[in-house]
Amino acid sequence: MTGSDTSPNAPSEPGSSPASPPRDAPLTATGASASPGASSGAGGGFGARVAQWFAEPAGKAAAVLIAGAAAVMALVTAGWQPLLRADRHLAAQLHQLALEHDGLTRANRILTDWFWDPWTMRALLLVAVILLCARGQRYLGLWVAGTSALEWGGRTALRFALGRERPVWEHPVDSASLHALPSGHAMTAAASGVLLLWLARRSQVARVWWVLAVVVAAVSVIGVCFTRMFLGVHWPTDTLAGALLGTGVACASIATWTIVTRHGPGPSDRTAAPGR
Repeated sequence: MTGSDTSPNAPSEPGSSPASPPRDAPLTATGASASPGASSGAGGGFGARVAQWFAEPAGKAAAVLIAGAAAVMALVTAGWQPLLRADRHLAAQLHQLALEHDGLTRANRILTDWFWDPWTMRALLLVAVILLCARGQRYLGLWVAGTSALEWGGRTALRFALGRERPVWEHPVDSASLHALPSGHAMTAAASGVLLLWLARRSQVARVWWVLAVVVAAVSVIGVCFTRMFLGVHWPTDTLAGALLGTGVACASIATWTIVTRHGPGPSDRTAAPGR
């Protein structure tokens, strides 16, 4: 007979519907054929990265802290009198104490000029960067150094932009140059302290050392703010804005590093965790 072949294994005619999707069309989880560009957005674009940044605990903290610092600086710049009156009152009270207690004043000058000086804080970060590079974590070390440089540049630019004058006293007990807002001592101490705590956490230090490091960092930031006010070279709001902004900058850097290294492609350092 010359009839057509109706066997199930016969090839389909051109133009007929195939029984299965082409080999180059990947199947989705439900078995449906996916178009070649369906998964091109895997990992998300810039908007998704921003959302992930804000989802990080460090990202949330950075947003709140930087917003708080911005609010303080905006109120001072706008001349909001309730805040400025409180500034002047507290500054005057502390300056009077400094005039009455010479020994305490000398102690505060030693602390602010040596132990809590911004260059002391940067020296501690430099030691941490050198140790990171020695352990093969060069990119992390450069990231920390870059964050410190960004903090310094940012607060210098803000000082010149805002142009707030420092307190002026008839009988000063200390002196300082440049503008007042935000406090450079407070901002550097806060940013450096948070970065060092982050690195200590990454290196998995023992709990007792971690708790001690947190206490030292907190005391340092509070102490820096107090000494700058006590010596009469900063208004209270200068130190508040500096501490908030420095902590916020460090948290923003930590959140950004987390997102960048999570998604790659990018540099990957050897991890410091034991056994890896």
